[in-house]
Amino acid sequence: MALGPFRRSEYALQLKRRFEKNREKLFTFLRHNGVPWNNNNAEHAIKAYAKSRVMFQGAPSAKTMSEYLVLLSICETCRNRGIDFLDFLRSGQRDVEEFAKSKRQKVAETYQTGMVTDAR
Repeated sequence: MALGPFRRSEYALQLKRRFEKNREKLFTFLRHNGVPWNNNNAEHAIKAYAKSRVMFQGAPSAKTMSEYLVLLSICETCRNRGIDFLDFLRSGQRDVEEFAKSKRQKVAETYQTGMVTDAR
């Protein structure tokens, strides 16, 4: 398959060098479970941060931004784990994983004791 003028173009050579240089990083997702093939999570996080500038109508104080970013991080972690953010905050717990684990245990106990009723 002939590539014509693209075969020797400077741009094509730059891309070739870039791919060769980053070969090990490009397909990490094939070697490790849980590593996404795209960067949608990172892009989503950046969008949430960008929206904060509108919400704050400019640059907030360092303390305000720090507190906002902590809450944003917790909110995104809850979203990624399928946990209701407000439920987590109301629980008073400080560890999202422990909260998720306790919720799973409660659901399992409810099913084991037969307390689930058919809501039809």
